[in-house]
Amino acid sequence: VYNPPHCIGYEDGETREGFDIPCGRGHDGAVLVYYGGLFTIMFVVPLIIGSSLGIIRMSVLKQENLMTRYGESNVNRSNSRLVLHRAIAYSVSYFLTWTFSVIGVGFDMANVEWPTAIWYLANIFNPLQGFFNLVIYISPKVERAKSRGGENMTWFQAFKIAFWGGRTNQATGQTRRQPPASLTRDVTTTEDLG
Repeated sequence: VYNPPHCIGYEDGETREGFDIPCGRGHDGAVLVYYGGLFTIMFVVPLIIGSSLGIIRMSVLKQENLMTRYGESNVNRSNSRLVLHRAIAYSVSYFLTWTFSVIGVGFDMANVEWPTAIWYLANIFNPLQGFFNLVIYISPKVERAKSRGGENMTWFQAFKIAFWGGRTNQATGQTRRQPPASLTRDVTTTEDLG
């Protein structure tokens, strides 16, 4: 938007004496970019997310059907259900994150000031999108670590194991990470070092 210091006190479209370019030039384009970006965030991105997760779910269902057809009678059909639940969780977190901002933009479009509650909710939930994604992503790993750890393992310990990818010593309860296999192999000759 073209609004340099010499345009202070002049309305959009007015040209100050000695200048050729009118003040406020480009405001219309900025509004189009603003609403185009909002449209993309609220409608195109969820469409892409939903399509991708739908394709993944269909792929899992297809794989389960193939396994059933070729003799795997004990195939647990819960994989496709887990994929569906995870897709719904990601979608809910996305909409929870952006709903209040979109409502606020609706107030902007109506040239009305945002209500204080909407402003606070938008500023609380927008930064939490990454946290929601982390919780959704890591929750199956935490549940798996908790079930493997037995009755004495707390949810916090299971979270640490899932987050850091370590193993727990049952006797001491301490978590340690395993180094990559490439770092633990024995080097027997100097040729292996090169």
